[in-house]
Amino acid sequence: MVLGYHYTFRGNNGGKIEASWPTFIQDVTKYGYLGVDLFFIISGLVIGFSAIGRTPRAYLGSRLSRLLPAYVAAVMLTSSALVIFRPGWRDVPSWSEIVANLTMVPNLLGQAYIEPVYWTLWCELRFYAIVLILVLFRPTKKTLLTLAGIWNLAGWLWWAVHWSGHNMPAWDLVVQPYSGQYFVAGIAIALLMHKKERYFVAAPILLSACSLSALAAMNFARNTEAHHDVDLNMGVVVSVVIAFHVVVAVCTMLPPPASPKIAGAFTRLGALTYPLYLVHASIGYLIIGALVPSWGIVTATVVAAACAIAISFVIHRCIEEPVAPRLRKLISQGTLR
Repeated sequence: MVLGYHYTFRGNNGGKIEASWPTFIQDVTKYGYLGVDLFFIISGLVIGFSAIGRTPRAYLGSRLSRLLPAYVAAVMLTSSALVIFRPGWRDVPSWSEIVANLTMVPNLLGQAYIEPVYWTLWCELRFYAIVLILVLFRPTKKTLLTLAGIWNLAGWLWWAVHWSGHNMPAWDLVVQPYSGQYFVAGIAIALLMHKKERYFVAAPILLSACSLSALAAMNFARNTEAHHDVDLNMGVVVSVVIAFHVVVAVCTMLPPPASPKIAGAFTRLGALTYPLYLVHASIGYLIIGALVPSWGIVTATVVAAACAIAISFVIHRCIEEPVAPRLRKLISQGTLR
């Protein structure tokens, strides 16, 4: 979804690709940015399953080994492409900008993201930090459920304060009004799978988080309309967000595929989504911009998508697979052996 949004809509809308897709295509793909919301729900789900029973070092090892290898590779690859090809739609990144991005928090160092899509990782890191505090005290399913409930309540309070015309930046940092409730929903879905008697607590939290997510999505859509000169149908936005919650909940409750090959295929495809998200945007724009004069927008976009997927596969196989287990072991156990 996000790749389609950037290649068929945002690239042209943002001045990075001169050619444009037909309006009837863009009327669909302009909603592709909502794919990030699905990413947040799944992240909350994964944490809901994995945080219980882990030591702080094991938890950090699990999360950082998942994020860092592909991220570092993506930053270096994207930075190299921008330095070599010097596109007219952005400044060439400086060394200080590249180094700051390698920390995953360039915003805290006064630098811009090499790739604008990296803003979601700042949301992820704050979510991981909140859960880490629980992990320090060896959380149970009950404490994780309590976190979800408190976070959900804090979200409603944030919107009440926001509507009253007040701003609380420190509260924004923790509550994450535009992404936090997706994490809460993911946690609630995960907890629904542990024990059926938790339905009476986790299910209401999930429904409340879904409502807050829809509210956040509408407000985010209005901001998107203002900043990106695009008209969005709020009914479509809300429907897509609710559908994400339903699909994740239903898929989680379904039994795993009976065939190991099918299960393995889904696992491999899922593993590519993170590196693909990291590398697709600027590199794709460069490829489309170079090919579109000779090959046309459709062929250029297909080639760019194929190249982005191929690069993601290489990053996964050659960097994530060998590096992530070693990094996880180093952080969790203090050894590479």
